[in-house]
Amino acid sequence: MKDMWMQFLSAESGEVLEMLAKRDPMMEKAIQQLVYVSADEKLRYEMAMREKAELDYYNDMTGSFDKGKEEGLEEGLELGREKGREEGREEARLEDAKSLLGILDIQTIAQKLRLSTEEIAELEKANLQSREE
Repeated sequence: MKDMWMQFLSAESGEVLEMLAKRDPMMEKAIQQLVYVSADEKLRYEMAMREKAELDYYNDMTGSFDKGKEEGLEEGLELGREKGREEGREEARLEDAKSLLGILDIQTIAQKLRLSTEEIAELEKANLQSREE
């Protein structure tokens, strides 16, 4: 059946279409529709306009999808960069806090570096453990 449709779609002569119509009633009906549509100029125009509208819609949707995908990617990259910068700042504050341990008290370090006293105490504990090893 698939082969017959391929022959129908690629037929270059009326003889091929006639042969297909004799072999299958569905092909005969399709050929009758083709002849009917081909003969009516207004119907051909309407079908062409319908096909154009479908293609335009598809192209618009594809373009919108691509644009949305691009915008989403840019937004994701920017969020990733911002998160990376924030993690870098946090890491720098923790490194600064480590360097101030033993110089300033936990409360002052926490206040100046905008860290919690728990974070500073945890750093101090980790620092002591690493010295013992």
